[in-house]
Amino acid sequence: MRSTAWPSYRLRLMAIEFGAGAAGVAAAAWVGKTVFTPILTEMGTDLAERYSARRQRNATRIMHVASEKLGDDLSSHGEVSGRVGMRVLEEGSWCDAPVMAEYFGGILAASRSEDGRNDRGSSWAALVARLSSVDVLMHYLLYDGFRRMLNGTDLNLGLDRDLALAEAFFPWSDPDGGILEAFGDVSDAVVAESITALKRENLIDPKQSFGPREFLSERHEIDAPYSGLVATPSAAGVQLFLWAHGYGSSFLTAFLDSTLAFDSVEDLPSVSHVGAIAVMKREREKRVRAEEHP
Repeated sequence: MRSTAWPSYRLRLMAIEFGAGAAGVAAAAWVGKTVFTPILTEMGTDLAERYSARRQRNATRIMHVASEKLGDDLSSHGEVSGRVGMRVLEEGSWCDAPVMAEYFGGILAASRSEDGRNDRGSSWAALVARLSSVDVLMHYLLYDGFRRMLNGTDLNLGLDRDLALAEAFFPWSDPDGGILEAFGDVSDAVVAESITALKRENLIDPKQSFGPREFLSERHEIDAPYSGLVATPSAAGVQLFLWAHGYGSSFLTAFLDSTLAFDSVEDLPSVSHVGAIAVMKREREKRVRAEEHP
């Protein structure tokens, strides 16, 4: 478990905002020495000279998220590969959405290694950079829902058979908080487009259903309470969720490990009433039998 303590160096990291000139270089160097030695020290001048105030704030936000995800490991020796550090900060510094800081920060934290040669996070950072903030939030909502729904089960999501058993219903709009409520003022069409983006990147199984309650009820033989999305996780989607939480070196089974912390540093929403399709089918069968044999 990550520690919830706040040592002084972590509090100081939160207060840093890169400024122009020498102050910015000093701040970047301090962060590099304290958190990600030595790569961010080398990048300090570049950050101060090229990044606008907005990009500097976003870069600082990403590093704060990374430090939180590292927890007690922050005090141990470690470095981040230059490839990962540059890709995360170049792309992430343009992103204002909280979920982007969450994902880039998690990738940065997961990429820290003793010798700084672990550059596996570069490809995951490139994947996040290809997605819009709407796409990334959709990924977060789905996998946060999958994990909550499956918590306590012994499924191995590295197996296709077990992935199929993780098929779930997500309400499109729900008074207690559906997908649309999580996105706020984003239009239905834009949110729906993110489903295609996740399929394109193999972040959910391509066999998904999206539509009115009546359509989903008939197609999946369930009693869908609302219009919604029926989706199945993919191994790549699970892996990205692990990287986003700083667990890039963990097996897929870590996704359902109740001893690991999957709390978000940023204030991210969630979807209520996520239902397992297998359970919803059994409930419908029970209802039908009761109606046939009162």
